[in-house]
Amino acid sequence: MSTPIEIEAEVTEEEFEEYLNELFEEVSICGQMRQQGSILREVDPTAFRCEKNGYEDSLDNKWKCAVCDTEYDDEEEAEHCCMHECEECGEWYDDEGSAKRCCEPNDLGI
Repeated sequence: MSTPIEIEAEVTEEEFEEYLNELFEEVSICGQMRQQGSILREVDPTAFRCEKNGYEDSLDNKWKCAVCDTEYDDEEEAEHCCMHECEECGEWYDDEGSAKRCCEPNDLGI
């Protein structure tokens, strides 16, 4: 069985700034309207990056099938992506040929 690859959620600084701008209303600074995400990024880049990291940590990671690189939200789905389940015993196999042989008698009578 292939082990799925975990993909950590990543957000660019531009995406996070846009997220904050959509989340919070504009504010007036000396008579000029400014977006709060943009202000935080410009005025305190360290706090901006800390908040961005916390936001990324709150997001769910994705999972990638180790065989075909298809991405999934769930680890088990990624694990079984390129596998086949035997209809007889429920075991998972890398290819259909193995699944067909798992519960059928082989040439040795086993």
